[in-house]
Amino acid sequence: ELSTGSCERCLLGDDFHCPNAERYGQSSFDISPLGTIAKQKEKWLFKIPESQF
Repeated sequence: ELSTGSCERCLLGDDFHCPNAERYGQSSFDISPLGTIAKQKEKWLFKIPESQF
């Protein structure tokens, strides 16, 4: 799910309980394990080292 990042809960670091989050299966974005793109918050991402490829 994608939290707003701007509501009271998000600002307190409680993204999981964001009342306005876009939830998988209930929002307008497509979810697929075979997708080529993803919409995620930058803080949830990390770079995979070249040695892992």
